[in-house]
Amino acid sequence: MIEPTPEQLLRELQPLGDIRHKVLTYQLHIEHYVNEIVCLSAHKTLHETLRTHLSFPQKIKILVAQKIINSEQAKILEFINSIRNKMAHKLILSQDEIEKILGGIKLSFKIVYEINGVKTIIDLEKEYSKRFSKIAQFETSATLLVGILYSKFMFATKRVVEQLFYPVFEKKKDGSWQGVIRLMKRVVKRDRNLV
Repeated sequence: MIEPTPEQLLRELQPLGDIRHKVLTYQLHIEHYVNEIVCLSAHKTLHETLRTHLSFPQKIKILVAQKIINSEQAKILEFINSIRNKMAHKLILSQDEIEKILGGIKLSFKIVYEINGVKTIIDLEKEYSKRFSKIAQFETSATLLVGILYSKFMFATKRVVEQLFYPVFEKKKDGSWQGVIRLMKRVVKRDRNLV
């Protein structure tokens, strides 16, 4: 399978539509990269078994054990999957219901980038303490997590990713904040434990 470029992936993650469409889009991409990463360390004859017989939480535990993601990120990934499951079993789920569901989870984590040999830590909790709606937090965190999984998969398969997802936080006219994901040119060789 040919993977998208970072630009194509970012465009796919910014669908027009309601939060329901966005949740489904994020989860499809997350599940794809989780499956691909889990299968990397297994023989090809086991790939279909791993994809279909392991639950999503079991696959996430494998990624945590391999230090692909941390426990904060794992909780958010499992949460996104649980929202998708609720949507699969309840055809009508209003935006208010989704916001209520989002209110019960911490959507922040820290991201470490290495830029020109200098480590930069972005603490989403600090950024989200500004006036960020839960939906804006969800969209920012979900997009960044897909970007993390994408870059880890590409790194593990020895493909070079020239650009990384990088959050920029902007104040909107109404005084609330939003996270806008930009592409940052990668200028140094990255440690596999960094984004």
